[in-house]
Amino acid sequence: MGVLHIYPQGVHHDDVLIVGDREALTVLSSAIFKARILVGVPHSEDVYVNDGEGYSVRVLCLPEVPDNLAVPYTEDYAKARWGGAVGPHELFKEKP
Repeated sequence: MGVLHIYPQGVHHDDVLIVGDREALTVLSSAIFKARILVGVPHSEDVYVNDGEGYSVRVLCLPEVPDNLAVPYTEDYAKARWGGAVGPHELFKEKP
């Protein structure tokens, strides 16, 4: 499996950085492609960090992104604090 590092935005206007080997970027591309084909169905692919720890890249294409989707910033002062925000983990929960 490939090595893939995804560095999120700390605050507004920061870049998201994706660094990986050819195999990992192919896996990421595959997950994105599958999500585009089956809108609303989450897709998952396994990759590794260079310390050997594995994780899944999960991709979801929505027909419409909700206005109350939580922002992705990691710094506390940049995180949205409004009530009722939908977190990304909510989108990936299995529906009954």
